[in-house]
Amino acid sequence: MAAPQQMLLSYSAAVAVTYATRNPSDKNANIALSSGNLIATASNTAWKSVRATLGKSSGKWYREVKTKKTSWGWNAMIWVGDSGASLSTYCWSNAASNAYYSYNWKADGANRYNNNMNLTYWNPFALNDVIGVALNMDAGEVTFYKNNVTQNAITWVSGTMYPMVSPYDNTMFFETNFGATSLVYTPPSGFNAGLYI
Repeated sequence: MAAPQQMLLSYSAAVAVTYATRNPSDKNANIALSSGNLIATASNTAWKSVRATLGKSSGKWYREVKTKKTSWGWNAMIWVGDSGASLSTYCWSNAASNAYYSYNWKADGANRYNNNMNLTYWNPFALNDVIGVALNMDAGEVTFYKNNVTQNAITWVSGTMYPMVSPYDNTMFFETNFGATSLVYTPPSGFNAGLYI
């Protein structure tokens, strides 16, 4: 009599994750959030900022941001900062922050605004450019990408870093993809696709 066959079962368990959004409880009053708190829109012409719901002190995390505008004018800053970074300005005076800044689509997008310093000029970004942000907390650095072209890595002190944006001009808005939907570009090798827990 033949031995009964043993059935081998295989399965994959789906792991639920919670993706970051912009934080409605951690923003300047002159920023409005919409589209599931993924779009941050300026309601007046002044610097103001908003943090994400999640910060990271370890790991490698990649997200994408698009900057859009419905009228003339352009001052836009995409950055990372700690929990103490002011929401009533941009990262200028926060020692732990680093930003990718673009002004009127001209060649004065700067890499690092912190401690009252504007350093190392990069390529400016404009409407609908995709700005990738690769946050490597294991190495203490962040790399910004413009349409998948690196603008080089910069380093800062350790801590817990939050994704932040600062729209200046009235009706400017940022649309961030924290990974809940498909990203435009493949994250750098070793990076998580999005920001989540």
